[in-house]
Amino acid sequence: SVLRFRELPEVSERGAALAAQRLGDRATVTSPDAARLLSLTSELLEDGLAVDLNSVGSPSVLPLTSALDFNPVTTFQIPAFKGRARVTKAWQLVEAFRAVRSLKSPVTVAVLDGGFWIAGRTTLLGAGQSGSDLGGAPMQVNLLDESVGVGGAGGNKCGGSYSCPWHGNGVASVAVAKPDNRLGTAGTGGTVALPVLFKTDITKDQTYRALALCVAWGIDVLNISWGMSGGNFTWGSGSWEDYFRWATNNGLIVVCSAGNENENIPDESSVRPATRTPGTITVGALDDTDIAAGFSNHGSSVDIWAPGTSIPTIPDGDFPFGSAVDGTSVAAPFVAGVVAMMRAVNPDIDSGTAKDILRRTAWAGKPGNRATLGLDAYAAVLDAMGSRLPPDLSEANDTPESARPLLRRGPTNQFGTSGQALSVLSASDDVDWHRFQLDSFATVDIQTASYPLLGKVKVELVPDDPDSRAAAELIVTTSPGLIQMTALIAPGVYRLRVSGGLNLYELTATITPVSLPVDEFEPNDSVDTATRFTLRSTPPGGEVTLGPIAGIFDVPAGTYDLTIHAADNRDFFGVRTGPAREATRPILRIGKTDAPVDVTLYDGNRNELSRQVGIRHLELVLPVATVTFVEIASTTVTRYRFTTNQEYDKRRVPEAYQEELVFSVPVPGDRPNWMGDRVNYLAFEVDERALEPRIIRLAAIEGPALIADMLDANREVVLSVEQRQESRHAPLSIDTSGLPPGAYVVRLSALNQPDNAPPGFALEAVPRF
Repeated sequence: SVLRFRELPEVSERGAALAAQRLGDRATVTSPDAARLLSLTSELLEDGLAVDLNSVGSPSVLPLTSALDFNPVTTFQIPAFKGRARVTKAWQLVEAFRAVRSLKSPVTVAVLDGGFWIAGRTTLLGAGQSGSDLGGAPMQVNLLDESVGVGGAGGNKCGGSYSCPWHGNGVASVAVAKPDNRLGTAGTGGTVALPVLFKTDITKDQTYRALALCVAWGIDVLNISWGMSGGNFTWGSGSWEDYFRWATNNGLIVVCSAGNENENIPDESSVRPATRTPGTITVGALDDTDIAAGFSNHGSSVDIWAPGTSIPTIPDGDFPFGSAVDGTSVAAPFVAGVVAMMRAVNPDIDSGTAKDILRRTAWAGKPGNRATLGLDAYAAVLDAMGSRLPPDLSEANDTPESARPLLRRGPTNQFGTSGQALSVLSASDDVDWHRFQLDSFATVDIQTASYPLLGKVKVELVPDDPDSRAAAELIVTTSPGLIQMTALIAPGVYRLRVSGGLNLYELTATITPVSLPVDEFEPNDSVDTATRFTLRSTPPGGEVTLGPIAGIFDVPAGTYDLTIHAADNRDFFGVRTGPAREATRPILRIGKTDAPVDVTLYDGNRNELSRQVGIRHLELVLPVATVTFVEIASTTVTRYRFTTNQEYDKRRVPEAYQEELVFSVPVPGDRPNWMGDRVNYLAFEVDERALEPRIIRLAAIEGPALIADMLDANREVVLSVEQRQESRHAPLSIDTSGLPPGAYVVRLSALNQPDNAPPGFALEAVPRF
């Protein structure tokens, strides 16, 4: 039930105490009425009634539409992220998932390495930075001495003698650095993952200890960007395989680097953990052209290839602004971060499933390229979530009948989708329907924001009224990820159809009630004040006998958009027509009404000729050589389109042109008619009784130059006028004075492109003096 109050009850002691008990300091009261409402609802709740406050929030925005980090290049423009790996697209897919369902939180990515830029247990900062991408005090274990932190330069060598004192620091950042925080850089898993740092000097025992801790703590992903080599005697009787098999069987996903020796490492190679290590995912490095980097190890043991050159890393003790790193050492955490996204949307993914998805969704390398399968982060994450997004709270709203209403957002004129501010298209074939109702005329501004990387969203306005002019009159502007539709819309029920494929979107509508303005012909609410049109088809040197009709008929025929601006308003028009002609007839047309109108015709003596009640469309042939008055009335405020003209009688179109789209040339003196780009044929007649000779003029032409061919009833070209290319923006004039009386057609085509439809143009006929 709904309760409405003229005046809310005063705040009671009981209500105030209950409100304070329920809400504490979490509520802000903005007015006396708000305090009274809070008091009342608190008492009703205490008495066991089901009531709910209609809380007001602020509009949401799509997260991560771009990213800016400390790196001077906009993060979304870093080649490794936006290339075939499609990391930025994967980020937005994860954000779309997060908008409607909780992710596994947190996803943890452990890095077993050395060289972390940490003092004690606190991360150090780069030049000009306020924080670290690894967090203030990340979870850490020093496997050399577990009583102290992991900080300090590492003593491990990279590539034999090459010193890499901050190796672990860079590796961790590639996997988990948070994007769009204006700090160091971004990691592939940075939107979902937290780091766990294990310091090692690369021994088997320390590796086993790290595996045990990862399983005990429920770590999701372990990255190993180093390798060890040795014969069968060195590796013993299988403890290495047993530990990794046990860890991966218990939920840990291990990602390791292939190595940088440019060697073939088949499955039976002695390089560990890149080979002969159960459950691991081995990663090779791609260069910036998506082929195997010259330094990368390769062979059958490499499961997936990922970007491994010029990968940005966070600041360290040697590079206070960060650096760009090459190697399989950064290719591996690049994949580890993607696996973290996969685990975030599907916590049940295990090591074997992760490897299978990465390989199944990868792009195939070119023939001769050692890189056989390249990482596609977007495809992998999409596969992990079952190739669809979870439904939002508005589902099922996939039919017009199940459309969800747009709800008002606070005390403003803004409305949004129900339930959640952000909505999803959960699959490629998903369609969402929303609806809103207007009780009066309003300007409606509909904005839809979505992720352009995920695809193009389409929004359609579908009025319940099949005769509505709203959809046709929408002003639509688009930019990547944004659609804006604006129009003046009549009262009624409207639906919005959102489609286009898997995406996250925010739909808002700003609805501002307006009053219809008076039109250009007001006041014309009586016969005496009627707007008076003439079709200008009188014979030379004479006038039509009109009888005792007062007023001057000087408004040119044509099409006008007009209004019944008040319920008691009515519009009157007088139309003076000329004598009967061979191929044209005087037409009155009413259309594009928002509500039904009544149309009454009177003769020059104000006698009623006909009356049409409650019509939306009307076309009448007017009497010739006389004056007719027209009354337009409605009980409802409405717009309508009024047309009066001397139009070509379609029955008189030569048979050879019956199937063509034919428009008539206006009578001399009428205002220009705008013709759309579908018009290829114009009909006209040469009549000795009309104002002859005359010129047909195509004005304000845009686009290519035109050819105008004059054809007779047998499709024979009797005159051809060609517009010069350099003069294509000037009017094109066609002199018809030399043609004998009869019916003709102008065929328009683009110069040098005779099969193309011409551009839009304004068409008029003028006397030739």
